[in-house]
Amino acid sequence: EWKKYSSFVMRKFATPVPHSDSPPAHTVHVYNNLVLPSPAKQVFIVAHSYGGVCSGGLLRDPASFPDLQKRCPAVAFTDAINTITRRDAKDVRQFNKERVINWVAAPHPLDTPCGTDPDGGNEERSAGHTAHEWTSASCCSSVFKYFDDAASRGVSN
Repeated sequence: EWKKYSSFVMRKFATPVPHSDSPPAHTVHVYNNLVLPSPAKQVFIVAHSYGGVCSGGLLRDPASFPDLQKRCPAVAFTDAINTITRRDAKDVRQFNKERVINWVAAPHPLDTPCGTDPDGGNEERSAGHTAHEWTSASCCSSVFKYFDDAASRGVSN
């Protein structure tokens, strides 16, 4: 499944990185300088743990967000911190509600509905594992199915 996708991974660095005053600022910088100018027709995001905070930074960024609205049909969180709240812009909240699923650590089988994020409004499903550090590996097949389904639907604004 993963062979259909090109990818890059962003993670913490032990040494300072330019334009990286914070992890969300680094994420915005990478997106705006590498992803935004790329010829990719669709962009998908997988964010684990604090990566949810970084993704929230992208949704709030005035340069990144319009591109995400056009090219990003789905975002997968894996036990991620979602910082989108009722105080965010309506279009950001709508994007979060319609395109983000958070696979959370839970004692339920994979993909069991676990409700919605009380602030962000996005769907939460069981990752099929109770340990935070195993949620990404545990729900990987569901994430790629979600992406495949979203890719075939495309983006509707």
